Amino acid sequence: MGYHSVKASRLVRWLVPALLAALVLGVIAVMATRPGARPRLADAPHAFTPPPLRSATPEVSRKTRPAPPAPARRTATPPSRCRGNVVGQRVIVSIAGQHAWICAGAHQVRDSAVTTGTVVSGGTPTGTWHVQAKQTDRWLGAGGEAYQVKYWMPYDGDYGFHDATWQTFAFGGPQYRTAGSHGCVHFPMATMAWLYNWAQVGATVTIAA
Repeated sequence: MGYHSVKASRLVRWLVPALLAALVLGVIAVMATRPGARPRLADAPHAFTPPPLRSATPEVSRKTRPAPPAPARRTATPPSRCRGNVVGQRVIVSIAGQHAWICAGAHQVRDSAVTTGTVVSGGTPTGTWHVQAKQTDRWLGAGGEAYQVKYWMPYDGDYGFHDATWQTFAFGGPQYRTAGSHGCVHFPMATMAWLYNWAQVGATVTIAA
């Protein structure tokens, strides 16, 4: 082998590894510059929202809300009978209505439920009279029995106005037909006390059927 052949052989043996090394380095450089998949950041945790506070008192559903109580019924008062009255003091009693109106002229000053006579006793006589007297703490006898009254105002002998604490049913009720008076007109105690102080002897009394 000549000198030039030996020198070329050595150059080839050195050049081949150098080319391979350069190729490897080039591949590594290319791979290093190639964009790769970026690491994915973990999702931020969701913010914690506390549940709404509930009222200590549960809300009542509109569908189940109790209806307001119905207003109490009021008993209708019969219309006044004082219109057209021309005397200073008059007490008008309606047997059918079991009601009395107390009039100062045409002006009604008071009214009240009353109790009149039973059917068996013949009821309370109708007509017009005048108050004859005014007495207190009086015993009245009727049907063989005696009753003590606080206020007594006779207008027709044995018939008059008085209280009746022994009465067991409401004034103005239909029970008067069988459990009413012996012909007098019973007033509640408070009304009878007022009437006794208001009415004068001679006041007009009208009893209507």
